[in-house]
Amino acid sequence: MVNLTGGYDQGLSATIANYDRAFPARFYTFTETHPNVRLNNAGIPTFRCRLASRRQGARGLKSLKTLGLYLRENIS
Repeated sequence: MVNLTGGYDQGLSATIANYDRAFPARFYTFTETHPNVRLNNAGIPTFRCRLASRRQGARGLKSLKTLGLYLRENIS
């Protein structure tokens, strides 16, 4: 099973521990784009988010629809 919304920071660590590590090869957890990430800086924040999450054990990155809506509407 692939969990596309595994969270970030401590939530991601807990999800990976409870599923991916408890049941190897049965679960794969993706991290979510952190709400504070801004994509208008040449992808650097996104890269850092992916790198930190990868170290925690995340298998991929999902950008949430909410992030796109915030960027499109220029909401802070």
